Amino acid sequence: MSEDTIVSLWIDASWRRGVGGVRISTSNGYEIVADEPKNMGGEGLGPTPVELFLASLASCFVCTLRIHARRLGIELDEVSVRVEGSFDMLGFLDVEDAPRGFTKIKLVAKVSSKQCEDLDKLIDLALRTWIVGKTVERSNVLEVVVEKVCSKK
Repeated sequence: MSEDTIVSLWIDASWRRGVGGVRISTSNGYEIVADEPKNMGGEGLGPTPVELFLASLASCFVCTLRIHARRLGIELDEVSVRVEGSFDMLGFLDVEDAPRGFTKIKLVAKVSSKQCEDLDKLIDLALRTWIVGKTVERSNVLEVVVEKVCSKK
């Protein structure tokens, strides 16, 4: 592993009374507002941190597929992803011995291309290399299902 290949990113997050939501700044210069719904004590100004976590899984898988498809010369028609996660709210509220964090996360993807013969290789490569997914896989709560769709040529 060379220091030249290591990528370091950062996220700054802050909350201030009277402003609302958690203001997030990224190392790439983007700004996001995360919040909780009003019934949870937030102001409903943005996606929850839990939704952003699931969104990072979905978008990482799509971006990884697109990057590797471009590298391999595979033209994708469409990629759609749905990520669902389940957790026990009692764990969040620190009630008794309820499990903390997600107990199950499932990603279901549909990948469409006219180059059907290349999709297995592409999907396998993406599943071996997606940063967010490989990190979460280590927790043993992630299930991934990918449907390959062969478009007409």
